[in-house]
Amino acid sequence: MVFAGSQNSSGQTGGDNSKLEAKIGKVLRDYYYAFSRRDVAATSVLYADDGFVYERGYSTTKQVRTEIRAYLQFLAAANSKDLYEMEDLKILPIAADTAMGNYTVITKSEQNGTTTIRRDRSTNVFARRDGRWLIVADHTSPLPNPVPPTFRRMPVGWIRTPSYSSNGYSMTVDTNIKHGGKSSAAIKLTCGGENEFG
Repeated sequence: MVFAGSQNSSGQTGGDNSKLEAKIGKVLRDYYYAFSRRDVAATSVLYADDGFVYERGYSTTKQVRTEIRAYLQFLAAANSKDLYEMEDLKILPIAADTAMGNYTVITKSEQNGTTTIRRDRSTNVFARRDGRWLIVADHTSPLPNPVPPTFRRMPVGWIRTPSYSSNGYSMTVDTNIKHGGKSSAAIKLTCGGENEFG
């Protein structure tokens, strides 16, 4: 697990926020380190008993703990090796024992000689219970993968940019491109894969 720095958040209720960021940052670093070691117990205890996670749908903490166990067992069986990098951590204090965190997680997974990289943005609500910071609400969404602006089968003058999903993109052509002396209309296509066109 590599922790790649943090940023102070704005909107503080007063005082320096760095101590709170350091405490919650350590909780998250420990979580991802335990995840990389396939430690079910150490990852499951981060979630409050009355908490929930919303990713592909709503899940209670009980469901999340079952899913974590199954997923870590799957990764171990697949001999997948993971490295987690956390970037751009922002912590917003809400009350004395409540805070909101937002950060990016970059997951680098190696399996059978192939490395894949995934970027996610997470927002958590933390509550301090018996001296420990726990997640009571968690939402994570995939970030779009960087895509080259062009590829070999694209028409001249078209530009490709990331779109609405982690594997989607849009392709556009400038309205100033001329065809036979006449200005063309703007055209935009949304595609779901790197090699799709039309």
